[in-house]
Amino acid sequence: MTIFDSPRGKVINADGGSAIRLIGLAILGLVMIVLLFNSVTRVATGHVGVLTLFGKVTGESLGEGIHLINPLKTNNEMSIQTQTIKESANVPSSEGLMMSLDTSLIYHLDPRRAAEVFDQCRLRGEGGRAHFALRHS
Repeated sequence: MTIFDSPRGKVINADGGSAIRLIGLAILGLVMIVLLFNSVTRVATGHVGVLTLFGKVTGESLGEGIHLINPLKTNNEMSIQTQTIKESANVPSSEGLMMSLDTSLIYHLDPRRAAEVFDQCRLRGEGGRAHFALRHS
């Protein structure tokens, strides 16, 4: 045996390639976790979800519960519960006397047409367009 023959026989590579690979895998893992969390959405009880992609309605609606969706899509919840809008106004009668007028509008959203209603009316908040129509009719 000579002095050049090593009994260990192993060579250690210290160029740092494994550290770069480890950092790359960590970044890839982080991106995958973010995509997974953005892919899961939930729709609350009494609501329906309307999916939009970059602001454009896709026509898909989601029922109550937890759903797996495209991470680029946004879930917009709309209430399908029966709602009431009440308005009061003082109006003159034909004799010129002021009368108090109370009006109520009871409505609910059909879950099958939620995407169409969201696309056409963009109801934001409670009542939205219904308040405007009730006051000006």
